Amino acid sequence: MINVGDRIQDFLENTLLIRGIEKDTALIDGGYIDSIQILELAMFIEETCEVTLVADDMEVENFASIDAMATYVSQKRKLVS
Repeated sequence: MINVGDRIQDFLENTLLIRGIEKDTALIDGGYIDSIQILELAMFIEETCEVTLVADDMEVENFASIDAMATYVSQKRKLVS
């Protein structure tokens, strides 16, 4: 089974065509993603990770890196279960 971080990295590389990133790369501060791509990532996370994101979830720190997104999804799943 592919973990959340790997799924997100695959999406970034193959859908958004962002190359040369690691799981701890600063995506927003490093200029790799913009606000539209954050929304695309949010939709991807909802569809593939079976979580529902609300407006309060759209914090920069939740999308700062692949690791940050994976941690956030894990925490969100724990709240639901």
